[in-house]
Amino acid sequence: MLFSSRMPTEHILFLLISERDKLNRAIEVLGEPVKRMGRPAKAAQAPASTPVAAVRPRKRKLSAAGRRAIVAAAKKRWALLKASKKAKAATVTAPAPAKRKPMTAAQKKALSVKMKAAWAKRKAAA
Repeated sequence: MLFSSRMPTEHILFLLISERDKLNRAIEVLGEPVKRMGRPAKAAQAPASTPVAAVRPRKRKLSAAGRRAIVAAAKKRWALLKASKKAKAATVTAPAPAKRKPMTAAQKKALSVKMKAAWAKRKAAA
């Protein structure tokens, strides 16, 4: 760590103290025995002199009213989701537009006569 002459003395002192604290923590960690993975051995568990509450953090408890409120909110949320899915399904499965009816023989004949007249007119223009 390099210090410039412009740095205030209090700031330098603060940096040095924080560095010392980091080194002390590192030394403490390295001095502890190596922790093994998994459940600790019976001998390594908390000694009888320390209360269990001091070793293990307290669990948070949910009251019955709180649990009921959460259940009601979840049911409401799922009901809304289900209703929106049904609404989407109803719009998607709307009936398709009706197909055209097949032409009758008279309509075919009239179209044929019209087309022949149009082709004859084009041929005459060319």
